[in-house]
Amino acid sequence: MPPARAALLLSSLAGIGWLVRALWVGPPPLVSALVALFGYLVLVLVGVVASGLRMFADVLTRGPSNARGVVLTFDDGPDPLTTLQLLDALERAQAHATFFVAPRKVLAHPELARAIVQRGHAIGLYGPADERFFALRGRVRVRRLFTEALATVERECGVRPSLFRPAGGHVSPAMAAVAEELDVLVIGWSVGGPGDRWSRNEAALERRFGNGLRDGAIVLLPGASQGSPPSAASLGALAVVLHALVRLQLGTVRIDEWLDAD
Repeated sequence: MPPARAALLLSSLAGIGWLVRALWVGPPPLVSALVALFGYLVLVLVGVVASGLRMFADVLTRGPSNARGVVLTFDDGPDPLTTLQLLDALERAQAHATFFVAPRKVLAHPELARAIVQRGHAIGLYGPADERFFALRGRVRVRRLFTEALATVERECGVRPSLFRPAGGHVSPAMAAVAEELDVLVIGWSVGGPGDRWSRNEAALERRFGNGLRDGAIVLLPGASQGSPPSAASLGALAVVLHALVRLQLGTVRIDEWLDAD
């Protein structure tokens, strides 16, 4: 059991113990109760925000111990300004990637989403919704949006995603439960991170991405729809990573290749 999940379990058991004691002995001091409640809420919030701690879901942040190759991932596409350029750059490098697509963008640009699959790359679900505070939604609503999003991608691309990356990496208990119910694996990352603040500085990109590249790494490149201009963030980062992979003699794989090998 991941340490964060164990901490949540112990905290929950302690809360139940406090409740039983309150029923039999009497309520604890108000200040102590408020401090304990605040601490528990902070713990839960940390678990939602830092999904890599695996408090609520078994998030895959790197490949198995015997994994070979590096997984390149892109979020929040497809994008008319960048997706085809990314696909061309990957094809020239004979590299494979995993694209986590947003349902509304798949509907807006279905031909680009299909091009991702046709060029031999894996496709996963990103989001799955653009709602604010989606991680705070209840299980019923989360399940409905998940189901609709998966159906949209499958209808337009001909492939049902079995991989899911939550926006910002935030995973709530409801999202974790629904993902497990729908047999969708939650994917995190071990190298890089959301945003495009490294897109203008090649040296910073090299440090950000190059230092963590090794067999089993999952690389989160800047979102294909972000940057100023948009192409600079994703294409600039991809060029640096591909150059580093050649230097380190590392290949690229799709995430499902690791899973199929297990």
